[in-house]
Amino acid sequence: MWQRIYELKNQGMDTRRLESVVTGDVDAAAKVFTDYDKRLPQLAGLWNRLYTIDFTGFEAEYQHINSKLKDPFSIEEITAEMDKLEGAVAERQKVAQAVYEEEQKKREKDLKRYNLGQVIMSWKSRGYKTDELEALLNAEDPDKTREALAKFEGDVNQLWDIGKRLQTLDYRGYEADYNAIIPLLYDTSKIEEAKMKLDLLEKKCAEKSEGQKADWQAQMTQRQQWEEQKRKEEQARLQEEAKKAGEATVAAQQAQEEYQTRLAEETQAVAKARLYLSKLAPHMKETQPEFSPLGFYLGDHKWAVDQDLNKLEVTGKVSLNLFQDHLSVSGHYMSASSLPQAGDLINYFKAVGEKYKQSKQYRVDCVIFNRISKPWIDAVCGFSHPNCAAVLYDISNDKVYFNERDIGASAYAGYFQINGAPKTLAEIFKPVADKFDIYWAKDIVANFGMSSDEVDKMMKHLESQNKIFPVEKSKKNFSFA
Repeated sequence: MWQRIYELKNQGMDTRRLESVVTGDVDAAAKVFTDYDKRLPQLAGLWNRLYTIDFTGFEAEYQHINSKLKDPFSIEEITAEMDKLEGAVAERQKVAQAVYEEEQKKREKDLKRYNLGQVIMSWKSRGYKTDELEALLNAEDPDKTREALAKFEGDVNQLWDIGKRLQTLDYRGYEADYNAIIPLLYDTSKIEEAKMKLDLLEKKCAEKSEGQKADWQAQMTQRQQWEEQKRKEEQARLQEEAKKAGEATVAAQQAQEEYQTRLAEETQAVAKARLYLSKLAPHMKETQPEFSPLGFYLGDHKWAVDQDLNKLEVTGKVSLNLFQDHLSVSGHYMSASSLPQAGDLINYFKAVGEKYKQSKQYRVDCVIFNRISKPWIDAVCGFSHPNCAAVLYDISNDKVYFNERDIGASAYAGYFQINGAPKTLAEIFKPVADKFDIYWAKDIVANFGMSSDEVDKMMKHLESQNKIFPVEKSKKNFSFA
């Protein structure tokens, strides 16, 4: 028995009860030893149970119970105290869970409010009036603010539609009416007022357009009569020559007929080119580009014009040239016989590019042909030059061909489409805008060859025209109107 006591003591166990009976009756002592050993597995279970309890905040209770885990005869007392400790820990966890859930709800609400605030600020940075949304965000539940924001964005879409209609108008003579509508396009509470004023301006512009259309039709009728007279005179002259050459062979007559066909077709092509350019001329002069691929801002420049639409000779030019210090835009008709091969056409554009490279200018050159063949189209669609944008216009099908990967050609090819226009600065600079459509001066300098001074000049001029709105002036970023 003493050997067993020594073993238990070496294991750190409490053996006082065993020691008190070992000198007495042997049978009674054996029963105590047997009871002691039977209780050891239960004591081990309680030991494991204690170590599963998170006793943070209950260190004293834990130490008290732990001090009794060396005595198997204290199992009942240990079990009662452990039950009490587990109950206290469970109650504490319940309270902590309730506090955590409440804080989680608050964090979720704050996150919603923050995300909504970011969207609202992005609209505000673009110039839109967001006072009501800001007040609602600070005072109401975020879900109510989300509903109000959805309605706001729907109203903004209506304002955009109004703005698109406004941009299609030729409002010359009605600038005051136009300028009165612009501020309304940034206030969702002014939608009906903006619609009313736009309807009135459209009516005024339509009345003016009808008068201009009548004048243009009268001029076209006069021009067609003059061309018909010239055609008759030419036909009469050719018939007179054919009459004088009465001994001409059948082959010569056939050749003459073929010549007449080509002449009539070419004359018709020249007339089409003249009509095409006469339609483009006023639109091109009024829709000035704002950017040169050489890195210059052109919005504060004015066009100089060189226009010659009256040459009728088959071998002559029908041309339109608009130019300023850094950019020249030209559209002119060219007979297909003058450039029989696609290689000749590319050599022509190369020569144009090298000429304008010497003068440090950029040239947008549109050549007008009748019935353009596929080799020519393929050649132009692959052409690129730092000082020249090549564009082809086919008057037989009203199609424009150019290299869509060339920044200059893609920016200005729209000029040569009826009712088209060059890309706006917002469209040209779109690849460097961030997700909130905010543009940074440093990104424009890095990607479009413009100097910092040129970008500063551009931003100052556009801001004076209310075409952009600074977001953070110190950081030189802005958003287009």
